[in-house]
Amino acid sequence: MPVTPYSGGTNLEGGTRGHPRGGICVDMSEMNKIIKINEADSDLVCQAGTPWMEINSTLKEKGIPLFFPLDPSPAATIGGMISTGCSGTNAVRYGTAKAEWFLNITVVLPSGEVIKTRRRARKSSAGFDTTKIFIGAEGTLGIITEATIRLAPLLDTSVAVCQFPNVRDATEAVVEIMNKGVPLQCIELCDDDFMRATNKYGQSERKYPEKDSIYFKFQGPPETIKRSAEVAKSIAEKHGGTGFSLAASEQEAADLWADRKNAHYSGLALRPGAKGWATDVCVPISKLPELVHATKKDIMESGVVSTMVGHVGDVKSR
Repeated sequence: MPVTPYSGGTNLEGGTRGHPRGGICVDMSEMNKIIKINEADSDLVCQAGTPWMEINSTLKEKGIPLFFPLDPSPAATIGGMISTGCSGTNAVRYGTAKAEWFLNITVVLPSGEVIKTRRRARKSSAGFDTTKIFIGAEGTLGIITEATIRLAPLLDTSVAVCQFPNVRDATEAVVEIMNKGVPLQCIELCDDDFMRATNKYGQSERKYPEKDSIYFKFQGPPETIKRSAEVAKSIAEKHGGTGFSLAASEQEAADLWADRKNAHYSGLALRPGAKGWATDVCVPISKLPELVHATKKDIMESGVVSTMVGHVGDVKSR
């Protein structure tokens, strides 16, 4: 009989559906405790149903200058993030779940045996990397119950938005910025339809030019942020970018980024009462401008109500 673990239910591409022939669904959402924080080792032990945002909120409340950088849907939980090999807007700087963010996983195997995939030590050259076998396995190899996760230093950030004549110009700017090695935490594409949706249903009161746009998040000391922003702005302007400016305050930066993170629900506002259908595609970065240009053309010709967003620094469009 199929056994399907379930927790946050935030996957947008069918991952939250059960087995078509039925079976047992194991709800992990109440296994949501943070078991131990090891500040000196920059890691944390938690149960599989713990939301990643709750982890970061707890660290902030305790005054610990660390955070967990993987940032998929706001309600996503650690077990689901491991099982789907999640990504997020921070992937440019911190990679995906398949990087070294999960140090050890406790798993219940189909046989009923409970295993831990490795010790807490960061480095081991002994045999297979058992932890990574379960990352992206979508519950097919066992049920994840606990994880030791690596934390990153919490640095200052600032956000900017820049408008472009079209998605091709926007993504050509992204390709050059990435290949120049500009240190970014995030770089996100949001097309004109998304910006229109954000003006209708965004988290902040700010109204944006309804043009194809790139969201930037810079990270580090103020001087590093300033230099990085200057380079990014120069490259953006070379590709027709306009209106580039850093957020004037921490609150403005938070509001700007909240609008980007609310993309799915803002898109639904373009057609009240409808349900959203999301899909993702990844290509080599050199093919990114061609991909988004062709996709935008197909959407316009089809008459489908749609928005286009993407972790374009990580070469993913949705």
